[in-house]
Amino acid sequence: RQMTEATWRKYMADFMEEVRRRLPHIEIVHNAVWFAPSGPEVDRQIRAADVIELERGINDGGLTGGDGFWSLRNLLRYIDRVHQLGANVVLESDVDSVAEREYGLAGYFLISDGGDGIGNDKGGRPDDWWVGYDTELGAPHGPRYEWHGLIRRDFERGTVLLNPPDSPARTVDVGSGHRRVDGTAVPR
Repeated sequence: RQMTEATWRKYMADFMEEVRRRLPHIEIVHNAVWFAPSGPEVDRQIRAADVIELERGINDGGLTGGDGFWSLRNLLRYIDRVHQLGANVVLESDVDSVAEREYGLAGYFLISDGGDGIGNDKGGRPDDWWVGYDTELGAPHGPRYEWHGLIRRDFERGTVLLNPPDSPARTVDVGSGHRRVDGTAVPR
């Protein structure tokens, strides 16, 4: 007999809960589809994991601006939901340029609760390490928030600003004394 999507979801959630029961002290990482329709089975699957791996992370070329289904903000809401259900995420990118790494790192700082991770093959290996991954901003002062069309989060030792996809370039005054990840001064 043909398996329906609802039946498959139930079986998958049941299976992952059984894996969790049988391996209670083993870290379980699921490679999940963040845009799958939500529901109780998806929540059960997330609760059975320690970490949800998100391919392409914040650097996913299919993400859009705004607030729609494929938007960066919708991905951020999904990550918030994963945190609420007791799991963390790892943003796994495959980008080449420093600018793309900076964008992914900014996304990481916007979502991280201290248990999340970020990965990228280029610049993310011991024999090819990008210094930006050593950035330590200290404790966050609170959650991310909207600021002049950007997404912002403030920390003890810095501020993260991210311009969502499809958005115009923005010029904002962040005050003096700020530096980029590479140590260069941010013009006022």
